[in-house]
Amino acid sequence: MVYTVNDTFRDVTSRLGKYGLMILLAALAFLACADAARAVPVIVNGDFSTFVPSNGAGGGWTSANIDGNGGWRSTNGNPGGNFIINQAGQVATDPTLSQLVSGFTVG
Repeated sequence: MVYTVNDTFRDVTSRLGKYGLMILLAALAFLACADAARAVPVIVNGDFSTFVPSNGAGGGWTSANIDGNGGWRSTNGNPGGNFIINQAGQVATDPTLSQLVSGFTVG
């Protein structure tokens, strides 16, 4: 016996009923979209293997209020380079190194 799409549809609807089929199709659509919609957080240049300028933006990072003793170094990371967040101790400013990271899921 050869089954067609119509035969399969009639068989499923006779077993589940009209509303059972709609619930099943909605659940399958939800599951198919859930993985596609889930974003993965990505940190750009997380190992500092690419140059990051002091008091500027580059290499995926933005830094501000970094003094001459701070900044990007090509060695001593684990692995790759590193970035020293240093500032001469002025009360009005704090050294910062930041990056916008998206894709997190609440929960």
